[in-house]
Amino acid sequence: MRYMFCTFALLIFLSLLVAPVRADDIDDALQLGADALVAQKMALAEEYFDVALKKDSKATRLQLVAAYSGLCASRYKTSLVSKNLELTKRAVRDCDRALVLKSDHQSVYRMRGIAYLTIGDFNRAVTDLNVAVALKPRDHLSVLNRGLAKARLGNYTAAINDFDHAIKLKPDHPWGYYNRGRLHANFYRYGKAVDDFSTFIRFKRGFEPVYLHRGRSRMRLGHYQQAVADFYEAIRLKDGDNPLALAHRGVALYLLGRYEESLEDLEAVVKKSPEDSTSRLWLFLTRERLHRESENTFVEWGGEVDSNSWYGAMSAYLLGRLDSQAVLDLVKANIDQERRSEQESLTQFIFGEWAAVRGKHDEAKKWFNIIVNKAGPKPPWFNAAHQQGNRLTPDPSFAAVEEVETVLPKQKIVTKAEPAKVFREPKPEVKLMLQRRIANLPEDPITSSLVREFAKRDPASIRDGYRFQLGAFSKSENADAALAEMSRLGYESYLQKITINGNTYIRVWVGQFSSSREANIARSMIEKIPGRSPGRVQKK
Repeated sequence: MRYMFCTFALLIFLSLLVAPVRADDIDDALQLGADALVAQKMALAEEYFDVALKKDSKATRLQLVAAYSGLCASRYKTSLVSKNLELTKRAVRDCDRALVLKSDHQSVYRMRGIAYLTIGDFNRAVTDLNVAVALKPRDHLSVLNRGLAKARLGNYTAAINDFDHAIKLKPDHPWGYYNRGRLHANFYRYGKAVDDFSTFIRFKRGFEPVYLHRGRSRMRLGHYQQAVADFYEAIRLKDGDNPLALAHRGVALYLLGRYEESLEDLEAVVKKSPEDSTSRLWLFLTRERLHRESENTFVEWGGEVDSNSWYGAMSAYLLGRLDSQAVLDLVKANIDQERRSEQESLTQFIFGEWAAVRGKHDEAKKWFNIIVNKAGPKPPWFNAAHQQGNRLTPDPSFAAVEEVETVLPKQKIVTKAEPAKVFREPKPEVKLMLQRRIANLPEDPITSSLVREFAKRDPASIRDGYRFQLGAFSKSENADAALAEMSRLGYESYLQKITINGNTYIRVWVGQFSSSREANIARSMIEKIPGRSPGRVQKK
């Protein structure tokens, strides 16, 4: 009997824990609902607002407004998590009821506008958010979401203006920078996009998509090593299950000339995502670079392909079954206007790469030059084409100098009348040209990637700033990981190649900082990371 009584008491106690507190009147129910909203307990909030509405015969107009607006907020937030559009539509109806009772309720207009944005009714979203901004001009959330709705409608200039205004209203709110960065990237303004994504990361470091988008923008700028660091971070944040970031890292590694690493990434992507046709094209090129079996690349994970599709036409071209003009005609005919510039420049770039793989350098340069010399704004693959074209174009001024450096002069018979000539070291500027020449050789991916990407940010070229060395690594992947770690912490970092006793190492520098105090604070933070022993702060 005593055992049954204890069990009964325990059940009562547990029921009190899980059941909501009964609200004696409408104000209590509304307050409890508001508290649950703040605590992110949406189901509980919805239950309390329902309790308030059940007492509608006793409720005032303002109490009903609070109940309906609370239901709108709780249902909308629940629908975001569950991705339930029907629940989003129910939230819109709750907002409708609240606005019938109070037509100047600014936060309800904003909430309904955001709900319309989620549903995809962008015109109604703009209409509601216009009213929300008119009622409260300094509400940065209304301005920000109106920018999103305008962007969805294709009104990009107005969207950028709204993002600018939202950032001005609240400079420490990160989403304005993220959304503006996405638009800048869409219009090939990759430098501005990287700046916005980097600002976002300073406020919010654990958001995986921002590293993916910043990495893509850095790739388009030709900053492949920094892009690799971003893709490493995007992959880490999703516990390795990020085929999109893996695919982009594979392409960045390819463009760095690190073909073995690229092969590993691209094979993993194609096995995991057989539908990723673009990665198959890069995988074919990578296998060719490494002199591996490549022809089965297009069929080993999916059978024959449709030659009427872009991927199918590109596959046929790489296998020698279709000419380049037929592929370009297909792009112009089948690809929509918004994506045509991207697809066309990628197609031409792959044409150039394929020609370079086969040793047809003149043909490769022709395709790269088409991209580089295109009129109007720079196309998406401009920097990649420019860099790859430079690899294939020797500077004629190097011919004689290179011979002096690498070929010993024929020995002459030395007589007393003709003393032996003394070999003179090349002038410093000649040596510098020679180093740049070596840096462009594809056989030395570490040197070429470092010189091409970081010459402007080499410690020797930076003035009036403070920096410190994080470490020196013999393996490029360890330097990549260090770059990614610094990026995650919000610090700019860059690389420098050094040679000690004939061994090549890669230094990772952190900075530059505007003051020694700022640099020392960063150094102290990094020093606390296990395994990291940064060097002293230096000024150049």
